[in-house]
Amino acid sequence: MSTPEVLIVGCGPAGVAAAAELGSRVSTTVLNGEPSAPYNRTAVNKGVLLGAAELESLTLPEAAALEEVTVRHGRAVRLDHGARVVHDDQGLAHGFDAVLATTGVRPILPPSLPRSPRVHVLHSPEDGLRLRRRVADGGRHVAVVGAGLIGGETAGVLTDLGNRVTVISRSERPMADRWGSLVADWLVASHEANGTELLLGRSVTTVEEAEAGVHLVLDDGQTVDADEAVIAIGSRPNLEWLAGGVPGTNGVLTVDRDGRTAAAGVYAAGDVAAIEGRAREHWGAAFHHGRHAARVLLADLGLGEEVPENPWLPSYSGYLRDAKLTILGDPHGFSREVVLAGVPGEGRWTVALTDEADRILSVVGVRGARVANKLRDLVRHRGTVAEAEAIIGA
Repeated sequence: MSTPEVLIVGCGPAGVAAAAELGSRVSTTVLNGEPSAPYNRTAVNKGVLLGAAELESLTLPEAAALEEVTVRHGRAVRLDHGARVVHDDQGLAHGFDAVLATTGVRPILPPSLPRSPRVHVLHSPEDGLRLRRRVADGGRHVAVVGAGLIGGETAGVLTDLGNRVTVISRSERPMADRWGSLVADWLVASHEANGTELLLGRSVTTVEEAEAGVHLVLDDGQTVDADEAVIAIGSRPNLEWLAGGVPGTNGVLTVDRDGRTAAAGVYAAGDVAAIEGRAREHWGAAFHHGRHAARVLLADLGLGEEVPENPWLPSYSGYLRDAKLTILGDPHGFSREVVLAGVPGEGRWTVALTDEADRILSVVGVRGARVANKLRDLVRHRGTVAEAEAIIGA
């Protein structure tokens, strides 16, 4: 019996984790569509931009697993599901018995965005380095379009470097849908206290390169003139190569909890995959889902035991200058906010986002990692506020 051929398309955290899990148990090939080695994208807008991390230090330690598999360089352009082949932009065809899509996401860019050295995204290490070269000495006016996690963190770093920052956001309460209104209001107040100009509830309709910088026009007619602009308005999954090969792929790649798509033998993990219709763009989730999908794939090929469900607890950190936020859980559908420790806006404090039955869906600790981390198991199993208060008080 021949060894099954497994193709991993993409070489981010999910792809690397899957490669480590598969190893030599099958004939594993990784198709890497990026010129660089797998890197830690979470450090681009903090470590690289701030000057605290060199590009070489961003390589994922888990990338050592690639030494045990075959790595090809090329970008997938088309899946021929019937022929069990993926075509790349180098004109090569890669056969498979099973294929795992881990092609991740790319920044969303306005259609009118000019190609200019003054207009930036923060996706790759090189992106962070290019922006740093222009703002590291301070004294620049930078417009940040978007106030999500990347936009908010970047605004803080730019301020630390001595730049004047204007943040433009469609949301009037940035991050309120993920962290709750208490944390969102604290974020706004903190940005303003740091001297950041906030233009909330506004959209950018036009970005133009001007003689001395960048000219932005907002939906209410207001204009912003800056030396540099950073675009951080979200991301889009890299799905084009799957069009026609996986039924129902229209802007979202839906998978079950085990990473199976609607097409037999086609799996997906990481940012590109929407588990039961919802994407979960978390660094830790990508590693977890990559490993789990690889185990399921092996079992489906008859090379492993049936894989039990292994729920992952969303967990990540955010930073606003010297304040670290610790976030646990998935707040989707939360209806209440309950302060578990401290006083909102003062020093260390922790808030829970709950459903109508007082079960905790998510916890956000502002400078409060110790309290939040004590509640990991409780959040994983959706314990109650009363149980959380007992743990904190113990």
